[in-house]
Amino acid sequence: MRHWWTCVLFLPHLRLARRLIQSLLMKYYHGSSQHDLKISGSRNSRYGFPALFLASNIDLAVQYAFYNAEQQKSNLPGCVYEFDLASIPKVIDFKNEITHNTSFRNLIYRLKSQKHSAVRILNALDYPSIKFKEKHYSTIAVVFDFEVIKNYHRIGTLSL
Repeated sequence: MRHWWTCVLFLPHLRLARRLIQSLLMKYYHGSSQHDLKISGSRNSRYGFPALFLASNIDLAVQYAFYNAEQQKSNLPGCVYEFDLASIPKVIDFKNEITHNTSFRNLIYRLKSQKHSAVRILNALDYPSIKFKEKHYSTIAVVFDFEVIKNYHRIGTLSL
């Protein structure tokens, strides 16, 4: 019979292993107005520097695809892309807070200034705009160095 303290000592290692496996298996999605998405460091994010924001929640990516297509005044519907990323060592728990606030904005600026290649932000509550305001919990991957992106492809085009 095993002693109870053996399980207690092993528990943190199980949590770490589970987080590692989840990060390796996690898919990320991006909603775009572009039907032929090209990833490059020449296009700035709304923060004024190159960064790509991805969501683990596909429903959130779909909302962003509709929003981005509407913002571009495109007659074409938006698209959703699936991304495979290299391991992201920096992980932050956003503690179920909403991303539309100054603390999230300041966090992004701080992470960029700290020269992270990419960051996973857990437990973020997000939505694209007031019009598309259905809130979704998601892990958000913020990619500053596009070399972190191993592969991506379009998985769907939305219907108008």
